[in-house]
Amino acid sequence: MNTLNTIVLTEGSQPPKKPPTEELSQIWKSLIKFGTKLKLERKCYLFRAGEHNKHVYISLSGYLMLTKNKTLLDIVEPGQSLGAALLNSGNSIQTYPVSAMSIDQSEVLQLSAEVAFDLMNSNPFINEYFIRQFKDRMSYLQLCRSIESLPVTNRIAFFLLQKKSLLENTTITRKMIAQAVNTTQETVIRTLANFERKKIIEYVGRKIILIDSSHLEKLCL
Repeated sequence: MNTLNTIVLTEGSQPPKKPPTEELSQIWKSLIKFGTKLKLERKCYLFRAGEHNKHVYISLSGYLMLTKNKTLLDIVEPGQSLGAALLNSGNSIQTYPVSAMSIDQSEVLQLSAEVAFDLMNSNPFINEYFIRQFKDRMSYLQLCRSIESLPVTNRIAFFLLQKKSLLENTTITRKMIAQAVNTTQETVIRTLANFERKKIIEYVGRKIILIDSSHLEKLCL
């Protein structure tokens, strides 16, 4: 099986009755009425840049990388959405500007673009959710652009702070961090080793735990 291209339907394909986050509780019944649950194996593409935007997704479990031209733009966590920002009109043909690939085994709720568009127009709470998701992602990407001129140590500190809870729940590789902050894996390895030496971070297995966030915050000023 080529896990780089495989999407596997979960048995029964019925979405869970409980939403992945509290934010979705008010609109969850409306979403799962029309949605299908998809299971992605590790390092599986949900969609690739340039493909037609036929579906909107909400992450249920696991984590997905959003990449463009080998740059890691963001990591999608449970409760976050993908693809809804492209729904300008019910009949418009849009393409995904980025690729989405699972980091580990993941599950997503899949809605057709047409259904998602209708739900956004008929339910103000669903519309608010997708708008909020778009604004939050744009805000994060703008913050990333604002630190591009900072030294690489500062950029790595920024990434660690922004993705603190994610770091504690899944394995983020040095390669991923390098792709996110536009540097080399070797530089990331050296920087993390220095942070560990100074007791700014520690490792639990392969996971990075922040133990002195205040020091990292000073690097981001």
